Amino acid sequence: MTAVQTYQVAFKFQFQQDFTNQQVQIQIADTNNFVMQSNERVQLQPYQDSYTPPLLNFSVSNKLMFFNIAKGSAAQGLQGLAWATFTDAGNNETLNLDLQVPGGLMNVYYAVLNTSSSGQLKPGQNTISVVQ
Repeated sequence: MTAVQTYQVAFKFQFQQDFTNQQVQIQIADTNNFVMQSNERVQLQPYQDSYTPPLLNFSVSNKLMFFNIAKGSAAQGLQGLAWATFTDAGNNETLNLDLQVPGGLMNVYYAVLNTSSSGQLKPGQNTISVVQ
């Protein structure tokens, strides 16, 4: 039987250049899900700034987190905090993601809160493994 853990994950988007009307999505590419319960909500916060850049829309489902960013400026950014399940794959708790973001437009980082797991996500397939 597969064990499933739930962790809070911070996704940080740091803009590398000025832009308008760009879409970014993080899709879960395995059996895991974003958790959508009343006590475990998705949050948006500024990243290294005093305000969150304007969004045309933002949505999250059990498999997809989507941002449609109206305007971004170099050195600005935003952060999304979400709860996600991490299925036990062998001895590692992992989450496989497909990041769709225009190349060179922004750097995307992740941190699994209350663990030492963090790093940078690249466009395309990524695997996050939990390290306690």
